[in-house]
Amino acid sequence: MNEVVVTATKAKTPKKEVTRAVSVVEGEGMGEKEGGFVADGLRSVPGTFVRRSGGFGRTTSLIIRGSGATQVHVTMDGAHVASPTTGTFDFNHMAPDNLERVEVLRGPNSVLYGADAMGGVVNFETRRGEGHFSGSYTQEAGSWDTWREAAEAQGQMGNWHLSGGISRLDTQGLSENDEYQNTNISTRVGYDFGPDHTLDVTVRNILSIVGIDDGATLPDRNRVDRERQTIGSVRWNKPVASWWSQSVRLSTSISNLIDNDPSDRATNANALSKFDFERYGAEWIHRFTPVEWDTLTAGLEYEDREADNRRFSKAQNTRAGYLQNQWNPWPDLTVLTGGRWFRESSFGADTVLDASAAYFFAPLGMKFRGGYAQGFRAPTLNELFFPNFGNPNLQAEKSETIEAGVEQVVFEDLLEWSATFFRTNYENLIQFVSVSGTTLPINVGKARTDGVELEAKLGPWNHWSAEGSFTHLSHSDRATGEELLRVPNNTAGMGLSFAPGKWEVRLDGLMVSSREESTTGGRNKQEGYFKLDFYGKYQFKDWLRGFVRVENLTNRHYREILGFDAPGLTATAGITVER
Repeated sequence: MNEVVVTATKAKTPKKEVTRAVSVVEGEGMGEKEGGFVADGLRSVPGTFVRRSGGFGRTTSLIIRGSGATQVHVTMDGAHVASPTTGTFDFNHMAPDNLERVEVLRGPNSVLYGADAMGGVVNFETRRGEGHFSGSYTQEAGSWDTWREAAEAQGQMGNWHLSGGISRLDTQGLSENDEYQNTNISTRVGYDFGPDHTLDVTVRNILSIVGIDDGATLPDRNRVDRERQTIGSVRWNKPVASWWSQSVRLSTSISNLIDNDPSDRATNANALSKFDFERYGAEWIHRFTPVEWDTLTAGLEYEDREADNRRFSKAQNTRAGYLQNQWNPWPDLTVLTGGRWFRESSFGADTVLDASAAYFFAPLGMKFRGGYAQGFRAPTLNELFFPNFGNPNLQAEKSETIEAGVEQVVFEDLLEWSATFFRTNYENLIQFVSVSGTTLPINVGKARTDGVELEAKLGPWNHWSAEGSFTHLSHSDRATGEELLRVPNNTAGMGLSFAPGKWEVRLDGLMVSSREESTTGGRNKQEGYFKLDFYGKYQFKDWLRGFVRVENLTNRHYREILGFDAPGLTATAGITVER
């Protein structure tokens, strides 16, 4: 309960005062355990479902509590990183190197994060350099002719702190034209002027090249996608007085995508598409604490979104202001209320509100929490303006969520468990409808999701530790009564590890129930699956360790998306040198 999280309030907050459901995935060791794919480290988070369209490098999306992939707000060091055209972030190209942690807030938080934060928020935080300078190098090789190299360094010198990482992943993939290359370069540089007075600059550059054999239809031997994304942010925090502090954030996310499909048996003519996407953001936050039991947060935010290709060039912007008040009338009671006013250049102005509370009952180490929140999603540039496809009259999607939860830590932190119950109603959802012989996106959809999220962690105890999570969702289209597409009713994750001295071995399981997919003939039931992963390491020296990773241990045949086979048994071995 003394753990500090940031995503729920945009400020460091002890977990016992957090009024929302938040999960934290530590970046330490994620590279070895998950290889080059940070999305694999999020699969066991309650309420989440990761979907990848086939092999390595293919489009990977994350949904939270049955929401769409466009309804999850993804930030990296404060920079909004989703594509302005599709509204989604491709998790597959994001490597875990130089990450301090990933925080996943489940449920809407549009008051603080604005558009897209209907299902939840995923916040990547780059590592801050601390202590004496140190570094590491990892080399691994595995199935499918896969090679990965990663190097990191971090440290502090006087008031300066620095961290950096670079990684490269190469694999031949599962089929003839399924090669994948990925390079991540990340750095964070900062200066501490004084207590709570800091300046930080973070930059991450992602370059990926992937062969698209398109296994769902006719295999294509020469189609290749090349994408580069540069994400940067500058964050300045400064106390003005003992009761007043302010922070400024400037951020950018610039992407370039080239899709090249030369003529062959699958393509009659050469097809070349180029896309440029840009996001620019600015935020100014003030925090006032006139008395120790009350904190008022006031923020102004601006974001510009642009897209350019051979077919259209459009821009969209958002202006917003928000207020959030955290009231602690007693040390163990936290009450949070907030509201955001925003104006979207595409459809006008609106407001969202939320209210939540948490009470920590110290004798039992138990926290009760609950709340109500509104969310919204602005239509994407594709939905608004794409030629012969877009509808410039679209309005924002909206949602309302109520939830209640309980968390407890007992037996001197040996056991931690939580349970959350929620209901979300969506309206004004954007769906594609045939109008006068043309298919257009229209605000006609309504949906509901009801769910329960359970999570437990045990240990470490006698070198053993265990953890597990389970999510049940009941979901439907409120107009037709049918289940939502690509959303499983049940997901579960589990892990068991044993770490006696220099050894560590871990077994992870993931269960996903069946779900419905859309096909030309209507709907098709996609089978559920259960897969096991193994991880083991041995510390040869203080500065040298070796590790082995086996994914899909039972060589289970399954699909996360209809038509795209997931990889079978995949084995990897490597070493890490630290100095």
